[in-house]
Amino acid sequence: MKHNITVTAITLAVLVVGAWAYYKQSTLSLQELPQHRAASSHAEVSTAAATDVGVSEHPQASRSSKGDVQAKPAAKTIKQMMSEATDLFAFAKSILARAKAGDPAAQYALYWVHFWCGHAAGQVSQDHGRALTWDEALQKATSMHMPMDKAKEYYDQCHRFFSEDASDLGDAMVWLQRATDQGYPDAQVTTAQLRLQQDSLRAFQRAGAVPTGDEQLPPIGGDAQPRDLLRAAVQSLDPQIIQQVGMIVNQANPNAPLAERQVNGPAWIYVSCLRGADCSYYGPPDKSYCAATDVNCVGVPQKLLEWNQYNWEPIQQRANEINAALNAGQWDKLGLGP
Repeated sequence: MKHNITVTAITLAVLVVGAWAYYKQSTLSLQELPQHRAASSHAEVSTAAATDVGVSEHPQASRSSKGDVQAKPAAKTIKQMMSEATDLFAFAKSILARAKAGDPAAQYALYWVHFWCGHAAGQVSQDHGRALTWDEALQKATSMHMPMDKAKEYYDQCHRFFSEDASDLGDAMVWLQRATDQGYPDAQVTTAQLRLQQDSLRAFQRAGAVPTGDEQLPPIGGDAQPRDLLRAAVQSLDPQIIQQVGMIVNQANPNAPLAERQVNGPAWIYVSCLRGADCSYYGPPDKSYCAATDVNCVGVPQKLLEWNQYNWEPIQQRANEINAALNAGQWDKLGLGP
């Protein structure tokens, strides 16, 4: 099956960053989820309960054979379900009813699965929409120098999207828009990211670059402005959302001075590290920048130091400002407004 992701020519690397961030976020174990995720996970829990699909995601009490009251474990969230899914086609089918009923977590997950299987993991599952056999997939993975275990993981995740009828799973961008309209933070950041990239392509075309076609499409996200979406998303205080904002905040402020751009992105990412996000991608933490009295210091990831030539003080200062604004709910002090 050919997956209908409308913005096909937008720089794939930008999209993969967002998809990978979501994938990493979804594969955190329950014990690893920081307290700051409570705000963003509330939408998943409350919507699932309201739409009456399957088991409630709230713990319920029951009585054992001895008559004592025992708490039932909470049902798994969409992200937990996805983290355990080895077959994303089956996973997508299992949450389709929830997405149709208006669950924004399910809607965004369907967008993400469409993208993941259409691009990243789909590299070894299909060839121009034709489902590959495992032998064909293995040959393709070998030519790409992809490890066999990773190729098998990707193939098992996505090959049924191309070998079976997935037409009822809908359109990726429609699901993304619906989740964004409902204020789902992951969707808001992704929509902002895609819109910023689309606007960049339009600017390149005005400057004489060869048009790709994407700049002719209707604005991604409709009337919503990228910085408004980012400012709304960070109100979840979700560390992974804060990290994704750090990845694209300079795109949202393209006219900022270079010195400011070198500080702003790393500062946002560092704030996400402090709040519990997975920052392993940015290298090992250097704790030599920690205050002697700060026993809880997580250290500064190596890549963040390199981005500003080890001039850490202005990044630390900006991170302190961002943290203070987040803690106080002063969203207009984050530098994401007009």
